[in-house]
Amino acid sequence: MNKMIICLILLLAGVQLYAKGGGNPDSAKECAICHYEWMDPFFYEFKGTDLVPYQKERVVATQEICFGCHDGTVADSRKRVWAKDMHKTGVEIPENMDVPDILPLENGKIVCKTCHTAHVTGNPKREGYERSIFLRMENGNSELCKSCHTKKAGHYNHPQKQVNYKISQKFYEYGGELGMDHNQVICQSCHTPHGPKESKLLIGHLEDSDICSMCHTDKLNPNLSYKKGLLNHPVNINHKDEKEVKLLKSYGGTFAGKNEIICLTCHNTHKGVSEQLLVLSNRGDQLCLVCHENKKEIYRTKHDMKREKGFTNKMGESPFNHGVCNACHGPHGWSLKLGKGDDLVEKACLSCHSKGLAAGEKTINNNLHNHPTGKKPEKVKKLPLFGEVIDYFAENFDKNESVMTCATCHNVHKKTENFLRDGIKNSGLCLDCHKGKKEILSTEHGKTGINCLSCHRIHNSKNKKLLKKDKIDREGAGQGCFNCHRKGEKAEEKLIGKNSHPVSIKFKAGMSEKINTDEKMLTCVSCHNPHKKTENLNEMGMNFMRIEGKNYDEVCSQCHENKDKIYESDHDLRQSGKSKNTCNQCHLVHNAKSERMIFSFKVSEDEGKSICLNCHKDGGMAEEKTIKHVSHPVGTVEKFGGNRKYLDNKNGKYFLSCNTCHDPHLNGPDKGDEGDINNSFIKINTGENVCLACHTEKKEIYETKHYVVEFPEKDEKAERLVEEGDVCGICHTVHNSGEYLLPNDKDGPVKWCKNCHSENGYAEEKTFDTSHPYNEKFNADIDMPLFNGKLVCATCHNPHSSNNKFVRIQTKDGNDFKFCSECHGEKKQIVRSDHNMLIFKNANFDNVCSSCHKMHNFPADNSFLFPFEVLSEKGFVKEVCFYCHSKGGIAEEKTLKRYGHPDIPVTYRYNQKIADLVYNRKGENDILGSITCATCHDVHKWTWKKGTHYRPVGNLEGNQMNSFLRFDEVTGMCSACHGVEALPRFKYYHTNKYRGKEYKGGERKKSIFDLIIGH
Repeated sequence: MNKMIICLILLLAGVQLYAKGGGNPDSAKECAICHYEWMDPFFYEFKGTDLVPYQKERVVATQEICFGCHDGTVADSRKRVWAKDMHKTGVEIPENMDVPDILPLENGKIVCKTCHTAHVTGNPKREGYERSIFLRMENGNSELCKSCHTKKAGHYNHPQKQVNYKISQKFYEYGGELGMDHNQVICQSCHTPHGPKESKLLIGHLEDSDICSMCHTDKLNPNLSYKKGLLNHPVNINHKDEKEVKLLKSYGGTFAGKNEIICLTCHNTHKGVSEQLLVLSNRGDQLCLVCHENKKEIYRTKHDMKREKGFTNKMGESPFNHGVCNACHGPHGWSLKLGKGDDLVEKACLSCHSKGLAAGEKTINNNLHNHPTGKKPEKVKKLPLFGEVIDYFAENFDKNESVMTCATCHNVHKKTENFLRDGIKNSGLCLDCHKGKKEILSTEHGKTGINCLSCHRIHNSKNKKLLKKDKIDREGAGQGCFNCHRKGEKAEEKLIGKNSHPVSIKFKAGMSEKINTDEKMLTCVSCHNPHKKTENLNEMGMNFMRIEGKNYDEVCSQCHENKDKIYESDHDLRQSGKSKNTCNQCHLVHNAKSERMIFSFKVSEDEGKSICLNCHKDGGMAEEKTIKHVSHPVGTVEKFGGNRKYLDNKNGKYFLSCNTCHDPHLNGPDKGDEGDINNSFIKINTGENVCLACHTEKKEIYETKHYVVEFPEKDEKAERLVEEGDVCGICHTVHNSGEYLLPNDKDGPVKWCKNCHSENGYAEEKTFDTSHPYNEKFNADIDMPLFNGKLVCATCHNPHSSNNKFVRIQTKDGNDFKFCSECHGEKKQIVRSDHNMLIFKNANFDNVCSSCHKMHNFPADNSFLFPFEVLSEKGFVKEVCFYCHSKGGIAEEKTLKRYGHPDIPVTYRYNQKIADLVYNRKGENDILGSITCATCHDVHKWTWKKGTHYRPVGNLEGNQMNSFLRFDEVTGMCSACHGVEALPRFKYYHTNKYRGKEYKGGERKKSIFDLIIGH
């Protein structure tokens, strides 16, 4: 350690001594390291040395002298400086170049020392030594380069703009430099004097436009490949036309490799003729036409944008100043704002063909249907296809491309109708791809001059098949067929009538997949192929069929597979040998006589059964199965609470016909056999009684005493029907029956009820002798069924209901008036009166009406359905009233000990007002009857003032306001017979003052009042 310190002290002392002049360095020798001709023997003695001969010439420096150090000993820069290309030296400068004095030449030639010197640097603090050392002047912003190359900057030279975007890392790896002042492009950004990779001292290669792509990264794909195709001019491909290559080179264009097109083919960074640095002006498309002369046909077409007044591209450039090509094409991007489309070509077309743009009248509406693009046809012979979109840009190569675009059919530069690549009159354009449709040329469609565009609309169609739609084309069902198949057109002899196979309906499960199902809707082309000639069925007039067969049945069965059970049934007309077909005996696909089921004969929709009656009638083919009497109702179903699933729904209305239950295609019985529920072409199979499929509300019968299966004893017919599962058939007969499908009898349902509800019947314990009147006309508007306008058992009873007594209206808490009032609505007020027996707690009554009335089995010779035995001495009506209004009765407080009006015939003083309110002793209304209680009193309602709901409270003494009077005023009631005597007579009979006292023994004495009233 001590030795090291001593050495360091001695070294510092020696340095200090040398600094004070203690040494005597030889400057000539120091300079002679490079300038060896300055050695003392040469300089002073004029003689050589032992190693080097005398140097008469005073050489300052040569390249070899530089190599004396730069040979790997001091700094190994040999590879860059001498092994590769470098700035030209040893050559005379051009005549038009003015080299400043600060840059010395040697014999008028450029040498290393012209730019370099070992004695000075540029500005290392600013530039850094790697950029400035040994240069004769600063070059941070290409000042050194520009001092000689004065014409390489400025107008029509590559702009020296600030770089404010990301450039490739390769730029720095290859030695690229940016300006010191504003990070701008300078000469060294593209060129280097030592070790360039390309001619022109370029830092990058010409191949693949490498030199340009290092800075112009916006022209690269994410994977750093150069963008090519529609939106950029193709680069890095070989140009095959030598004549065009030679012409471009003459304009200053550069090619790489074997005529490889690069950026510099069209651009010249220092000899450009425009701001775009083009090698040739493109104002009149001159540059474009060097290679694309065949596109000149675009002039004077609608795509010549010079014809579009005021047109400019998205950069604001006019086709007059920048050429017609530039209206759409830019070498580095589409010149217009791209539209919306499926592929890039389509987007390019929509740049103009969109609403409000240059070609707005030829708008492509993407909300409608257009010929598909971006798809791969199987094989194309003449039309060009284009590559799939890769990294946003589409590539177009004739041999390897496979995608269809707008340009497949259209050549935008060609002067043809609609810019099409081929004619449409012979369908040549379409058939190049659609080869499978060529058969149309040999059909009637082709022979009559129809081409593809006669039926198809390539753009803006409302149909997926691109078919034209006419206003009479029934909601698109014909899909263009009716354009010709109508009066006045080519196919008017093949008209489709009103009644044809239904169309515009959704396919159902089980329909054939062989027919056209693309849209899942049945249309004309589902069965017909307008491009195909049908062979086998032509003799029957069936042409253009999508599916061929030997007869109609084979075609129909493609969808209607479930109809094959008709074969070998009574409906299979082939068994007679008169026809080879079955379907067309009843049905016609077109021009049928009936709209319903397209029948070949005329039927009435209203009757609902006339379809079947064409055969099932006297003289018809099925007259042995004729329906002669009442059958299940058919037609529109107005009121029905059951399941409507099996009914036809037409225009929002439900419709019932024979076909609702029967399917004529299902296998039925052999001829002569009596059909039953299992073999009469019944189509409904629910696993239970077929009637219950619709009449679901009738299922309650299974839980009632009417369920015939549970009967202990059944007759032969009942046993058979139960075995067949036809429980309903015990009572009902669907065909040839009467009302309610019961046996046809004048007494109707009443008699049918008595079949069981009678002695020795199934329900003899429920036999009725006396009953509520029935089989009488009934005019009231009720929501219960009548039989020919008459009341019957079923009016009040529902034999299928599971409620008590099978009544149609169920009641609770004894309120049976809700049931009775459906017909007897005027009796409702009884519940608010003292005649509502339920208000009397001590009375033994269950409900309101039945306290006085009994529907069935009341005493004979009784009226008003009174449930109790009465004598007729006082007259039936009075007896009924006195049943309660008597001593010990429930209304004994209202007993008339001497009740009122004399029992005399009304004819004593006849008045029509009370003619309907007089009764005989049996209680029957009789014009010869007498005035009795019911003449003046209505037992079902109080009498209170009209327009009010006032009701006296409590059990008051009766008066004209609360005594069940039929008339509003007492005098009005009495005066009906007694006229002006009404008031005195009322007081005489109805006041205690004159009639209330009892006299023992004989009659009471008459008073003056008796004389007044005529007694």
